[in-house]
This record gives sequence, structure tokens and C-alpha cells, in this order.
Amino acid sequence: MSTINEQLLSACEKNDTQNALALLNENDIDVNVMNTANESAFLLAMRQNNTEIVNKIVDSGKITLTTVQTAVQDQLNAGKEPKDVLSFSDNYFYKAIANATYATWAFFKGALKDDVLNNLTASGMNAKDAKQLCKQATDTVYPYKKHVRRMLAGLAWFVGGLIFTLLGYQFASSSGGGTYAVFWGAMVIGGIQALWGLIGFLISPKSLKQVA
Repeated sequence: MSTINEQLLSACEKNDTQNALALLNENDIDVNVMNTANESAFLLAMRQNNTEIVNKIVDSGKITLTTVQTAVQDQLNAGKEPKDVLSFSDNYFYKAIANATYATWAFFKGALKDDVLNNLTASGMNAKDAKQLCKQATDTVYPYKKHVRRMLAGLAWFVGGLIFTLLGYQFASSSGGGTYAVFWGAMVIGGIQALWGLIGFLISPKSLKQVA
């Protein structure tokens, strides 16, 4: 005779919502064991907006990162509002995973940064963390951007070192001679950083869509 978990997995695979949710409501269902049936049930409960079942499984702490990511993407692709998707749990760890998944998904779909920020803050995330997450997500979706920042930072160091060297030389010359500092360190490090940034920019895909 099959176990409840086996029956649950079978119901989920057949998309038999009524039977699956009935099995989940059984008192002897073991939600504290990580298994395929548990994760399938979580995805099904998310699709059915069954918060009671979702919370029951989330509270067990036995849902994998991949399952949460899949569930969030599944709901977003189905057209569900981000604020509703991101509020599926009060668990800090799962909310962090959901927020990161949403931000990456949104930028991949071409969403505006302000819209993503608004949805993240509406889900309870503070503005500072939301901005940082958006930066990380855009770096993931558009890999070339971090290389552009690296290249610009390197150029800034190089130009800064060059300017200070020239100012020192000019001051020494106007004083009738003397010593002046050559900011080799800033120029060399800046030049190397700018070069690596340029190489990264040239070889990295401009968007994840190119490798998806």
C-alpha cells in the first residue's frame, strides 16, 4: 500500500488539486522530511493560492532554494502581481530568496528599475537593501555593466594619478626647480583595472538573453 507521500506525489503529478490538498490536510503528513512530494505540493499550493498549505510547508523549513525560485518564477510568469508573490511567507530566508528571484526575473523581462524598487519595498524590504539587490540583479542580467564600472573606476584612478603628477611637476617648475611626486601606483593600478574592465566588457554577453 502506498504511503501518503507517494499518494501526494502522484496527485501533484496528475495536477489533481482536490486530492492533493486533501492529502496535505491529513494530520499525519510528514512535512518535516525533505522529499519530492513535499516540494511538488508546495508548488501546487502556490499555484492555488492556498496560503494555509504554503505556510505549513514553509514553516517546516524543508523547502529547497530551487523550489522557492521555481515557485516564484511560476507565479510571475502566470501574471500574478509581484507584491502578492513576494508576500507568500514571513520567513526571512525564503523572502530573501523570493526577492532576489523576482529582481532577476524582472530585469530579464525588461522592467524599469523604479518599478522593481517599488515592488521590493512594497513587500517589506527597506529601500537601501532594495537598491543593493537591484544592483546585484542588473549585474547578473547584464554582465557587461560591472565591467563598465570597473573600467571607469580604473580610468578615474589613472587620470587622477596623472593630474596630480602634472600638477606637482608644474609647481616644481614654477618654483625654479625641485622635486615632485610621480603617482605611478595610481596610474599603473588604474590602467590595469581599466584594461581588465575593457576586456571583460568586450567578451561578456550584453544580456543573459544571449546565453539563455
